[in-house]
Amino acid sequence: MRFFLAIFFTAMLWPSSLQARETVYVAGLASNIEQYEKMVAEKGGNPFEIKTYNSPYASRPALALLIMQQALKLGGMDAQMIFATYPNYSRCITELKKGKATILASDIWEEQFDETVYKTIPFIRKGEFVKGIYTYCSPKLLKSRPTLNSLLKLRPITGLSWTIDQHVFHQMGYKNIEIAPTYPLLFKMLTRKRADYTLLEFPQDISHQFIDNNNLRLVEGVKVVFPYSRHFMVSKKHPEGAKVFKALQKGLKIMRKNGDIDRALHQTRIINEQVKNWKILWPKQDIKDISAQ
Repeated sequence: MRFFLAIFFTAMLWPSSLQARETVYVAGLASNIEQYEKMVAEKGGNPFEIKTYNSPYASRPALALLIMQQALKLGGMDAQMIFATYPNYSRCITELKKGKATILASDIWEEQFDETVYKTIPFIRKGEFVKGIYTYCSPKLLKSRPTLNSLLKLRPITGLSWTIDQHVFHQMGYKNIEIAPTYPLLFKMLTRKRADYTLLEFPQDISHQFIDNNNLRLVEGVKVVFPYSRHFMVSKKHPEGAKVFKALQKGLKIMRKNGDIDRALHQTRIINEQVKNWKILWPKQDIKDISAQ
């Protein structure tokens, strides 16, 4: 099936001399790129001058793109990003591994890397990524705070491409889980009672129900911690891959050391202080191996 390739020139968000800038080709989803552009525009238009990260458009992929841009600059590369959009991240990664793009427009789980790509230091460290339990109408979940044992009596659902979520469910003790072929179908399957709940990232304000009028309800007081880290992926086959990786790695280390990454994750509530004291349903043991990188 042919796909539509869209090019977005983020340089148009801030005027500068393009002759002095280096081109970096970024593979991503149109929706995530749009959120990034809105976030930068809302912050004044120049990504390099953004020092506070809270924004209504600050989704995790949007923030990841902004941190990526700033880290490249700190690493010595004044990058003009040119975006190529694809229908899903599986396709993005495929094209990246072919060398048709330099870098992926989002952070990605450590388990999804192989020898064909470069892996940066963590953007989100082990134990920092947390999800909540969302249900449509399960009284068993909404009437009382669940335990892991009570949760295992219910039917979970996750997306076909959400392989880490599937792994987490199996590690929790599930032998069978419902799989939704697409993201929209996940919500339809929940409303049709094909499953009892799913795991989703917390919104910036947990007092609201889930976005997009899906009418899901957050089960308050409990959370699931993902003991895996997320990194940026750079192509080894692209001619500029090694150079981009070196600059990005250097910049990320600077931003990690000076606290910019941690501050950005907290200000955007990707690390959400509102659920800091909620009970961890899984894993049972403490996660003590937070990356020191």
